[in-house]
Amino acid sequence: MITYENTKTIMDLLKNARETYGERPFLRYEDNDVVKDVSFDKTVNSCEAVAGWLDEQDKKLGRKARVGIFGGSSYPYLSVLLGTMANGNVIIPLDTQLNMNTLAENANRADIDYLFYDWEHYELIEGARELCPELKGIICLQNRKHVANIKTIWKEYDEFVFNKEINPKECAMLLFTSGTTGQGKGVMLSQENLIDNVFSTEPEENAMDETYMNVLPVHHIFCLNGDFFMSLRQGNVLCLNQDM
Repeated sequence: MITYENTKTIMDLLKNARETYGERPFLRYEDNDVVKDVSFDKTVNSCEAVAGWLDEQDKKLGRKARVGIFGGSSYPYLSVLLGTMANGNVIIPLDTQLNMNTLAENANRADIDYLFYDWEHYELIEGARELCPELKGIICLQNRKHVANIKTIWKEYDEFVFNKEINPKECAMLLFTSGTTGQGKGVMLSQENLIDNVFSTEPEENAMDETYMNVLPVHHIFCLNGDFFMSLRQGNVLCLNQDM
């Protein structure tokens, strides 16, 4: 059972969701006209693989790596978003409508070490990379040859299991505001902030029998909390609009 008392971090939320819902479908998406389901168990396993990869990067750096993510709503996107925070690292979701200079500016201001991206934005990412001297690597969220990609991480770190003590008060996510009245500001959210928000409302009645559609921008907190985190808590199926 998932309760506020036993859920204090994103890692707790993932572990409790796997224990509670197991092989039940969590994510649903279309891939080449075929509808595919991903279970809670498999989703958490992919998040653990990302956490395992990051654990190794942290050891190489001698500190916690910061991770940016630039893409649309997808299963790989979610595994990076959740896996990063579950390992105690900071995730920085970025607006895919940013131009190259603003993207590079935000990456530098947030001290991003690794940037995950959708393949359709490859040229933009490569251009921004030249403007980010501290960026240590870029990883594609789709399976593409001759470039670092998420499926390699899933395969290589498949045996990794969450085993860290995460401080709920540590920063888990940094979101940039839209900048409509000036330069966008980076808003820091702790593990505790995110979990408190998840438990600020009661789950929908019979939510496990419902299928929800994700249509909100994935770099907005309302989407992250209302779609992703709440679906993990209440066990419903979440449909994604993704291009694999």
